[in-house]
Amino acid sequence: MLRQLHRFWIFTFALSVLAAGPNALAAAAAAGEAADADAGGLQEVIVSATRREENLQKVPMSIESFTGDQMEARGIQRLQDVIASVPNLLVSAGPSGSSNPVFAIRGIPNAGVFVDGVFQQSPIGLTYRSTLELDHVEVLRGPQGTLFGRDTTGGAIRLFTKAPADEFGVRAEATVGSYNRHDVGLNADIPIIDHVLLSKISVGESDVGGYVRSLTVDRSFGDDKQQDLRVDLLWKPTDSLKIRLNGERFNETGTQANYTMRIIDSGPPGDNPPGPGFGFQVPNHEYYEVLGIPYNCHTDVAGCPGGEVGRWQTKANFTAGPGLIVNQRVANLHVDWNITDNISLASISSYSSQTNWNYENFSNSDVQFFSQGTYQRRYGWSEELQLTGHEGPFSWLAGFYAYNDTNEAHFMRWAFWEFQQPKHLNAPLNFADVQASPACTSWTPASGLIPCIMVPASSETLTGTGTEVKSYFGEINYQITHSLKATFGARYHRQTNSNWNYGFAANTARQTNIPGQLPGGDILASTGRSQNVSQVFTKPTYHFALTNDFTDHFMGYLNFSQGYNAGGNSRIALPEIDPVTHAPIEYDQPYKPETINNYEIGVKTDWLEHRLRANLTYFLIDWKDIQVSGTVHDPFTGIELPTFLIQNEAAARATGVELGLTAAPDEHWLFNFDLGTLHTYYTDILPGATNEITKSSKFGQAPRLQYSIGAQYSMTVKNYGIMARVDDNFTSGYNRSYVPGDQSTTYTGDTWEQHGFALLAARLTLRSPDGKYELSAFGTNLLNKIYLTGGFFSPLLQVDDGTIGRPREFGLKLKVFLQ
Repeated sequence: MLRQLHRFWIFTFALSVLAAGPNALAAAAAAGEAADADAGGLQEVIVSATRREENLQKVPMSIESFTGDQMEARGIQRLQDVIASVPNLLVSAGPSGSSNPVFAIRGIPNAGVFVDGVFQQSPIGLTYRSTLELDHVEVLRGPQGTLFGRDTTGGAIRLFTKAPADEFGVRAEATVGSYNRHDVGLNADIPIIDHVLLSKISVGESDVGGYVRSLTVDRSFGDDKQQDLRVDLLWKPTDSLKIRLNGERFNETGTQANYTMRIIDSGPPGDNPPGPGFGFQVPNHEYYEVLGIPYNCHTDVAGCPGGEVGRWQTKANFTAGPGLIVNQRVANLHVDWNITDNISLASISSYSSQTNWNYENFSNSDVQFFSQGTYQRRYGWSEELQLTGHEGPFSWLAGFYAYNDTNEAHFMRWAFWEFQQPKHLNAPLNFADVQASPACTSWTPASGLIPCIMVPASSETLTGTGTEVKSYFGEINYQITHSLKATFGARYHRQTNSNWNYGFAANTARQTNIPGQLPGGDILASTGRSQNVSQVFTKPTYHFALTNDFTDHFMGYLNFSQGYNAGGNSRIALPEIDPVTHAPIEYDQPYKPETINNYEIGVKTDWLEHRLRANLTYFLIDWKDIQVSGTVHDPFTGIELPTFLIQNEAAARATGVELGLTAAPDEHWLFNFDLGTLHTYYTDILPGATNEITKSSKFGQAPRLQYSIGAQYSMTVKNYGIMARVDDNFTSGYNRSYVPGDQSTTYTGDTWEQHGFALLAARLTLRSPDGKYELSAFGTNLLNKIYLTGGFFSPLLQVDDGTIGRPREFGLKLKVFLQ
């Protein structure tokens, strides 16, 4: 039924544009100058993508921007909602699922996230995080390496919160909904000295239950609880000086919505020749089958035909506590000083600290096949200075950026916990019994070197990484003629990456005997650093743009921009033991920087007295020295290890088109259609590449087509404001990994692929005549689609563990405005 509604919705939208749209637009055009924003025209959108406030229609790059009112109407409350609404923006899958995302734009990972101009040092918890009192969001597509620097090779996602207001006001809101959802929020603007010293206090709590139901324990996974408190001060001692200081405390607890997508079975254990498992006679996940404990598609895969586990279900028996804990503290200081009428200075200072615990049970079963957890403490600061000015036909910007970040991590892996191993001496099962089974004893490998099974071991490490950055950047604009403008920008980037090991101290809280349980005590206690490795990387990046205003409402542009990610060093502990130290042998693998060259040509237009807005961009991206977080082989045995290392693999190219259409035919209707197409392919394979990338390999995280389509109708009935809106966001199928070895299995050809899906949402809002109350009813993912927001997929383990987005949900939201 919902599929038919989905098709009917698309047909209705197209029909309304073709039928009602042209008539209304023609009437608006006939009205001449009388057709303005108050009569239903499109509002001017102001963005700061160039570090200056400008009309979006005059900025030479592909940008999506949502105001606070637009986000409310579309139901955008979290960063995940923004992602669903912006074509060519995607969350990259990763071993830690949605709790530790990598944002990709145009198929290129490393899109930086900024809040009030501050780069977010950690992505942990960003996907589902609620940000209090958002004013607007900007998504800058393409590399932003000149003005925004590191980790913006894909683009930049910029969130801006509302500053304290000049007048007293209180806004309270409460939401109830499916899965026992209940959210509350309170935002209060409190002037301390009229128009001079202003303050804002924002507090919020959100709580929603899990949606992947366990069949083995009384628990549903995917639950999430957040608490957020922000205090904001704005001091305006003079007309030319503004100082804004804010601090925030954010806490989150929950679990990952883990979901077994598939298990690659070779048939009965002991097939000859062997099935999947990279040459081993018995693949890892079949150890249980050999010993008579079922672990296969029928018993453990969600939605397996005729199986025991249904959609939105799992057999995970994790009860040891939350799988996700985030505690973050942030302090920001913004200073804006208009030195003269032509020259301004801005300073953005920030300090943040975060501790987090993230646990993943990759088997999603009542057997402890493979799971891991990481406890991290991360802290750092950043400072940015911007000096801007204009004189005659020139405008310019010069800046300095410094960044320092330290991350300490205690990693714990519980591998085959039921089997006898050094970490669990009383385990009920034994690897020797698998080796003694007929599946092993009846098989002799041709080489005589490959063992029947690989004996995986649980592990535990205490490590640290550090990043120091200093950058100098600048940009100059020259108004060549009344309509023609040229822009040139450059940035010099210097980055030092360090990583080291810590020794476990006598009082270090060690890995527990219960998988997933967070140890008590001092988890990061150590005897000090050892084996420190540091690398320095420098790189200049450039930006050039040429714009021409053909008319007041028709602008064309050419844009070239560069992005840059520094290299580094990957380190893992091998299964081999050093005979001298009796510790695991450390393996280091350095990797080079990667660069992105982005070429764009586009037009931005307003038509029919601002009733129709149409923006079109074509882009071509060259991606060099691609850094792939992929599988690695033991340098001693050649066996693939169940871990990832970053390594340079290839060069690639991406091309595509981005189209944005917005129409406001009258004061009642608003339509939008945003489209992104993407075509990606590898152009070169680097010497020594180890992940079997070929020029015919499919690109990961690169859907060929994404669109967002929406219709909104507003009217007034007896002074009550009524707004109804429907949105449909579609993403075509794509490979979830950049690593070809993870895109399909060597033996079966089965693919780790996300199939195409559409997220359909609707909202109905009623506002009181005095504007003090607002009630909204909403529904999200109305088609109840299963779509992935992360996951772990390993050819070695042959198990695909996905993290899935939330199912169909309904809710009611009440807002109260007091002045």
